Amino acid sequence: AYTALKKTDDAMTVYRKANAAHQNSPAPALHLGLLQQLLGDEGQAEVLFALAIERDPTFDPAIAAQGELALQQGDGDRAFERFQVALSM
Repeated sequence: AYTALKKTDDAMTVYRKANAAHQNSPAPALHLGLLQQLLGDEGQAEVLFALAIERDPTFDPAIAAQGELALQQGDGDRAFERFQVALSM
């Protein structure tokens, strides 16, 4: 909701707290990564997507997010590979 209202600072605070409080859940790391991607920090987004996958290797939303990020970066081969993995889950 915060991102839709363009309150990215508030969103960042909420997602960081959720990520710290739920260290075994992949969802907070994914959402924090998506926000970082939205803000243009692709490197941090990738780190957070990888963290989400480390927490749950079958968490296909984070795998698909890696694919979307790769596509955004112009790496079609990596994007295709990540999308294939996500679809196989």
